[in-house]
Amino acid sequence: TLLTNTSLRTWLLDLDLPPDARPELQTALADLNQFEVIVPLSKETLLTVATVGGTVFSSVFSLFGALSVLAAVLLIFLIFVMLAAERRSEIGMARAIGTQRRQVVQMFVTEGMVYSLVAAAIGVLVGIGVTFAMTSFIGQLFNNLSGQVNPQAAGLFGVTFSISWQSVVISYCLGVILTFAVITISSWRVSRMNI
Repeated sequence: TLLTNTSLRTWLLDLDLPPDARPELQTALADLNQFEVIVPLSKETLLTVATVGGTVFSSVFSLFGALSVLAAVLLIFLIFVMLAAERRSEIGMARAIGTQRRQVVQMFVTEGMVYSLVAAAIGVLVGIGVTFAMTSFIGQLFNNLSGQVNPQAAGLFGVTFSISWQSVVISYCLGVILTFAVITISSWRVSRMNI
C-alpha cells in the first residue's frame, strides 16, 4: 500500500543509491504498477461513486416527477374548463333561475372530488406498477452492462423494488389534495360567467 504512493516512489528513486541498485528499484516499482488498479476500487471510491449515482438518479426521477405533476395539474384544469364550457347553457339557466355563484362552485367541486378520490386510487396503483417495472428494467440494465464490462461482475448491482404503506398513503392524499385545489380554482374561474 505504501509503495503505490507516487510521492514515496519519487522519494525512493531520488535517494543516493549505488548505480546497480537504481535500475533494480525502478524495475521493481514498474512491476508494482499493475497493483495500482486496486486503488480506484477502494471502498471509499465505490461509496463516492454510489452516492453520486444515487444523487443523479434521484434528481432525474424528481425532475420527471415534478414535470408529471405539472402536466397533471394543467390537464385537470383544462378538463374542468372543458366540462364547464360543455355545460355553459346549463350553468347559465341555473344562474338565471337564482342559483348563486357559490352553489355553482360547490357543484363542480363535489363532482371533481368524486373524480379525484377515484383517480388518486387508480394513480397510486398505476404508479406502483410503473415503479416496479422501472426498477426491474434498471436492475437488468446495470447487470447487463456490468456483465459486458467484466463477466465476473455480472449481478454486482442490486436494484430492488421497495414500497412502504406510508408512501402510498402520502401519495394518495397528495393526489387528492392537489386535485381538490386545482378543481376549486378552475370551478371558481368557470363560475364567473355573464348570464
